[in-house]
Formats: sequence, structure tokens, C-alpha cells
Amino acid sequence: MYIRFTIPSDDYRPERRTAAGIFGATYRLVEDGRFERGERLWFETEMEWFDAYLPATLNLSDRRAVCWFRGDAGQAISRVWRIAELVEREGVPVIVYRTRRPGLVVYRDALQIAAVPWRDTFGVH
Repeated sequence: MYIRFTIPSDDYRPERRTAAGIFGATYRLVEDGRFERGERLWFETEMEWFDAYLPATLNLSDRRAVCWFRGDAGQAISRVWRIAELVEREGVPVIVYRTRRPGLVVYRDALQIAAVPWRDTFGVH
């Protein structure tokens, strides 16, 4: 099972049928001044953990690829749920997708994969 946390702000995705991932979208909310200072500092601390333990996927072979957490990435998923709660308190919906068919996998590590979605990947969540 793979899990993807998204914020429906498609303007930031090169592929129109996929919503923005929670990290990039939350950074944009920070830049827009949506969080109080304490919330921003907490988010920055959480992102330090991800920077230390989640390998960067900036140089993927296909720009259409999106990242999914592996179902067994317990601590990472738990931390993302807390970020999702922060975002939703601001009135921004977070959509969580779960699938066994994320698409054509172009990257994988111990916590995540990146895959170019199939046409129906985001049809049901």
C-alpha cells in the first residue's frame, strides 16, 4: 500500500490531474503568511526531520512523477498526519490517497517511491 498526502492546488503541478504534494503546498502556505510564528517554527522543525531522514527526490527522471510514502513508513507517515492537521486548521483541505497501483515507479527508497501516475491512479481515494 502507498499513501500520498495532497492539497488540491493543481496550479503547481505540471500534470493537471494530480494535486500538489503536502510538503510543497505547505511551504507555499508558509510563504503566504497563513501560519502564526509558532506554527511556522514547528513546521520548520518537522521539515528538519524529513530533510535528515527522507531522501530528496528532486532529480527524478520524469517530472510527472509524484511521491508516495510506503505503507510501512510509520514514523514519517505519523509526522505527515500532524502536518495535515496544521494545514486543515487553516481551512485548507488535505486529501489522502491510498493505492496499490501508484503508477510507473521511477524511484524508490526505504520510506517512499516516486511514480508516474496511471490515468486512474487518483480516481478513487
